[in-house]
This record gives sequence, C-alpha cells and structure tokens, in this order.
Amino acid sequence: MTKLIFGFGAFAALAVVGLQACGDDAPSPPTGCVPNQPTVCDCNGKPSTGVTKCVVGDPNVYVDCDCDPSAASSSSASSGGGPNCLDGETACGQKCVDLTVDDANCGKCGTACPKGTACKDGVCDCLMAVEAYCDGACVDIYTSAEHCGGCGHACLDGTCTGGLCPSFELAKNQEEPYGLAVDETYVYWTTSGVTDSVFRKKLADASAPELIANNQKRPRELALATEANFTGIVWANNGLADLGAAIVGAKAPAMPTTLATSMKDGVYAMTVVGKNVYWLNRDEGELWSADFTAPVDTTNKKLASLLGLPWDLVANAAFVYLTSYEAGEVRRIPAGGGAPKVLAKGLGNPTGIAVDSKFVYVAAENKGEIARVAIDGSATPTVLATGQLKPAHLAVDDKYVYWTNYGSTDTDGSVAKVPVGGGDVVVLAAAQNKPLQIVVDAKYVYWSTVGGKTITKAPK
Repeated sequence: MTKLIFGFGAFAALAVVGLQACGDDAPSPPTGCVPNQPTVCDCNGKPSTGVTKCVVGDPNVYVDCDCDPSAASSSSASSGGGPNCLDGETACGQKCVDLTVDDANCGKCGTACPKGTACKDGVCDCLMAVEAYCDGACVDIYTSAEHCGGCGHACLDGTCTGGLCPSFELAKNQEEPYGLAVDETYVYWTTSGVTDSVFRKKLADASAPELIANNQKRPRELALATEANFTGIVWANNGLADLGAAIVGAKAPAMPTTLATSMKDGVYAMTVVGKNVYWLNRDEGELWSADFTAPVDTTNKKLASLLGLPWDLVANAAFVYLTSYEAGEVRRIPAGGGAPKVLAKGLGNPTGIAVDSKFVYVAAENKGEIARVAIDGSATPTVLATGQLKPAHLAVDDKYVYWTNYGSTDTDGSVAKVPVGGGDVVVLAAAQNKPLQIVVDAKYVYWSTVGGKTITKAPK
C-alpha cells in the first residue's frame, strides 16, 4: 500500500487512463477527493480494485490502492493487511522500507541502528572510517586493544598500534625455517641449508632454542604425534627421502629414529593422525602412509598415484585431503587407499589446506583467495577472502581460518584471518619477509619467515 500526493490539475491529465498505477495515480474520474470510492489500480500489469482516502481540508487527493495477492506477485506485503511494496522493499508495519539502508529497520524490521551508526548493506556500520561496530558500540580498530584491526581481535597485554597487535620473534637467524608445530610447552621448527636441523623453544620463557636433531638432509614438514606408545614430533627429510622422529617431553629429546625410508625425493608435505603418518612425494605425484609405531618400512603403503603435482595435505581418521597444484583441485582419498574423489575444481594453483569437521579450507595462490569446500564435495566452494598476495599455508580453529601471504617482496608478506563462515578479514601481522608455515594454539598464531629467518608469534 503506497501513498502519493497529487493536486487536482494532475487528475485531469490522467482521466483518460483506464488503469491507474497502484498507489501512484488518482482514481477515475478525477472529480475531487471522495472517500471510500472504488477505483481501479494497475498492480504489476494486472487490474485490481482500491478505494480513495482523503484528508479533511487538504486540497490534494490521497489515493490508496490495495492490490489483490494474485496481482501483486512481485510486491512485498506484511501480514495482517500491511502495505504492498515495490521490489527491494519490505513492509514494516504500515511502511515500505529498504532493509539494506533504513536506519530504523536495518536488516530486519524493528532493528534500529544506534547513534553514530548508519545502515549499510543491512548491517549497522559506524560513520567514521577508522571505526567498526563491535559489542554494541563503535570503536577505533586502529587503537582498540580489544578490537585491534577488527572486532574481537584482542592484543592480550599488548598495545594496538595502527590496527596491529605487537608480534614477538621467538627465534632469529634461522636458516630456511620451514616445518612448524606447537604444543602446550614448546614450539618446534625445521631448518635447512647450512644447519639442516630441528629445534624447539619453550613458550613460557625467553630461553634460547634447543637443538633436537642435526645432520638431517633438508628437513621440511614437521608434525606432532600423540599415540599410546609414542609422544613426540615427526619430520620429513626431503633430501634423504625418509622420516625422522624424536621423543619430546620434560627431558632432552632422544636420538632421532628413522620411521620410514625408500621414499622418493620431493617429500614436502606430511601429517600425522593417530599412529599413521601420511606424506606426499610431490615429484612423483604419489600419496603414501605408514604406521610409525611398527618396524621401519614394514607398513609403507602407496595410497594413490598419478596425482599431478600434489602440494599439501591434511587428514582425519577417515580420509586424506590434498591440493593438486597443477589441476587446481582439492581431492579426497580414503585413509586406507582407494580412488581419489575431486571435491572442488577451478581453484587456481591451490597450495595450503586445512580441515575441520565440516569443511576443507584451501589457499588459491594465483587467485589470491581463501576458499571453503564442503568436506564431502556436496556444494560449490565458498570464497571467504579475496585480494590476498600469494596465500601459502593455512591453520584453522573453531572460529577462524588463518593463513600466511607469502608476498612478492621482502616487505609485503602478511598473516591474516577470517571467520570460518565468512566475514571481514583481519590482518594479524604486516610487512613480513616471506612468511610460510603457520600454526595456532589457544591464544597465539605462530609462523615462520623464510626470508626473515624468524619464528614469530602474535595474538590470534
């Protein structure tokens, strides 16, 4: 139901029209405002009846046309005889409003934007460019220690400066730091080049890094292992094409133990689930597994081959998920082996991958995107973030997806996060020198910088 005001002169010009626009024109014949007189409306191209309504002493005519439901298929009407609205409008009481921009009805009827905010795209947004609407108020996300860079990103005990919480270098001068893992006590990493070693450092103090293993050969991926007979870390020696392991705990690590050999060169990606270790021979396009609690090489099993250029993998108890860099796909393979299933295509050189109970998350390097794929491949991928600069590796918790942007120069790498369901991207660290691997714990995000030769953390 739409109300428009017309003077008497307009009526004479419109008298020749047989069907009047619903709520837009005067009744016919235009002999002045006679209340409750029937009139004909044109409701979305179909005739419908209406009645005139007048205001006492007002020389103008108020026309109010009620469209029949069958004639108003593209209009929006409230229940209980509310107004008929144009496309893009919603009936809130007796008024038609655009819920995407109406400050009194933002997103839904009756939701009013607080003072200092305006309705934008159906959400109350702050008027100041540096502010965001967090916890019922507008805050300066460039200085707020509780909402630094975005709502809910707290700097813990640090100060928010320029929308960034402070970051902390846990280790410096690390030669090609690559693999990364964290538990309640330590952060672990691998180094290549001159050192070819594995290190760990306590999280609770400023102690120096501790050597776990040296004389390795290009150690790459590193993972935590927790099983009844083994609690420690496992890493892949890309140059030796084997897997190494070391016991960790309160005491110094034991001597590394070889868990599997005879693996062809190109072992960059590896993960551990239960007592099973999975790895990719990237150069050969193969996926392998082994029971690392069994004697060396007795349980090595090729799970899949002809995978093109498989880049990264994650696993759960049932499946292994991997990215195929050349094919632009995410694939799923049964943990015991079998035919791969393509969960998503057209991802554009996907690199890092992460998984939770419902979705697989993937970094699309040349598209600069972070996407979410249904864990069974039942839906089209959802893009969570765009405009990223060479996104590399991923981590996920129950609320956010985290990733490193490797960047193109020594100063344009970054670390960022986005809600798992989509939303605003929050930059956690900027001006990083080629950040690569990333892991998270309850409070912090940790990453390695290949160019900067550091292991760094920041509030997540």
